[in-house]
Amino acid sequence: ASHFGIVTRDGYMQDAKIPFGERDGTLFRAFEVENGRACGCICPGCRKPLNAANGGLKVIPHFRHVQSEDCVRGYKEGVRRAAVALIAARRGLTLPAFSQQVSATTVSGHSLFRDVAFKAAPVDGNEVERFVDLGDVLAHAILTADNRQLIIRIKVFSRAEHERYQRLSSIEASSVEIDLSGLSLDQINDPTAFEHAVLSDSANRSWIRSLRGEILIKRVATELVAEVDLYNIQWEQERGRLQAIEETKRVEQEEKAAEHAAALAAHRQSQLEVAEAQRAAGLSLKDERGARERR
Repeated sequence: ASHFGIVTRDGYMQDAKIPFGERDGTLFRAFEVENGRACGCICPGCRKPLNAANGGLKVIPHFRHVQSEDCVRGYKEGVRRAAVALIAARRGLTLPAFSQQVSATTVSGHSLFRDVAFKAAPVDGNEVERFVDLGDVLAHAILTADNRQLIIRIKVFSRAEHERYQRLSSIEASSVEIDLSGLSLDQINDPTAFEHAVLSDSANRSWIRSLRGEILIKRVATELVAEVDLYNIQWEQERGRLQAIEETKRVEQEEKAAEHAAALAAHRQSQLEVAEAQRAAGLSLKDERGARERR
């Protein structure tokens, strides 16, 4: 359930309080027209007559169908068209902030990171086209500025838009989403609050695709490749230096080991020679004693 009406499984509102009624091609809020059927307004969605409810102190002004209708388009069409009308009248809006991290890995497994970001900023255009069919997806507005086009989507309900946004990502133009799904009827009825939400609230908009962001990412990625190459060269040089030190240590250790082995062998040989000399001397003494005894 919702204060706007019943939410269907598709994420749309059924029997919703409709913020805008249409009369002679213009959208009006309920408090801007006569009460009841005298408002002369029709539903922006199904085109059927509306009642304006604007007479009570406790009732937030809104429209309802004269007869109960299974209409899920009146709310979203009204809010969306009113938002597009504001963008067209202003011929501009605030663009979202952009932030993405780029990374690259060196041969040693070390990761380098760079942040690519720019702040939310206003953009002014030359013209605004409304509700443009792009084939696979509808642009709610296209703002043209200096021969560059910005595709604008107005999100009214919290329904996922993954497939549409995948299609938009394949179009060679920047595209943004303005999310108005969190607005209350009070905020929609407040012209100042609604205009802020549509045109300048940096918290409710995001990039679907940013060509500027992609250019910056590509530039940073190229810089990272150069940094990785330099890092790899320095790492190889350092590894070579350390290997040379290790090799020097290994050779020194082997030389010391060889010297020690040679010294040990010489010592053993000397002992053997001494023992042999002693043994020979001992035999000689025996021979002399034997000779004396024989004599």
